[in-house]
Amino acid sequence: MSKLLLNEQVTKEEWMQNKDKYNFVLVDKDLAGKTSISTAMTLAIIEWQGTLETSIIKRFTNASERSIKRHIKWLRDNGYLESRKFKPEEIKELVLNAEKCYKCEWCKKDTFMIHEHHYPIPKRQGGDKTVKLCPNCHSAYHKIELECNGGWDND
Repeated sequence: MSKLLLNEQVTKEEWMQNKDKYNFVLVDKDLAGKTSISTAMTLAIIEWQGTLETSIIKRFTNASERSIKRHIKWLRDNGYLESRKFKPEEIKELVLNAEKCYKCEWCKKDTFMIHEHHYPIPKRQGGDKTVKLCPNCHSAYHKIELECNGGWDND
């Protein structure tokens, strides 16, 4: 996907009506001037994809998940994104319909959420390898570790 910075070339209204036909994301030049191109790009991707899911935004930008969350916070704090509270039923629907774009390295199941920086051998014991785990494997690991080892601090 190519990126377009100058929004004078296509109006936002025209882009929103035909966004599936374009091979670029319309980035607001004024917003990029106020903050950064990365924050403006994050907003453009949110509008294009219709989601705040960082894993989806990350596919279209080189920003880290932490940076994307910081961009989203700035956009919310400055009125570019509306904050809303979800009802439990709405959250359930979002979870059930979420795009499963990760694969757990242990159980090999597709998941929409992953613990990216989990150390199977704790750093304090010399571990330096991280694995990407789904929430079930991550929880099971710590449950067994706690039950078998009597706690996390035992070496």
